[in-house]
Amino acid sequence: MKRFLTRFLRDNRGVAALEYALLVGLVTLAIAGALSSTNIRTSISSIFTSLNSELSTAAGAKND
Repeated sequence: MKRFLTRFLRDNRGVAALEYALLVGLVTLAIAGALSSTNIRTSISSIFTSLNSELSTAAGAKND
């Protein structure tokens, strides 16, 4: 049992994957926190609404 624990504690395989998973989780939380701000959400929504309107207008002009 002691030998198993010693080998287990010295085994570094999978450490990089765990670090990347933690990093992705932290970045995801940061992005979610930033987007939860009402001002940012409103600005992004406004940009996409404007883009949608412009694209619809351009598509309508092309079809005429």
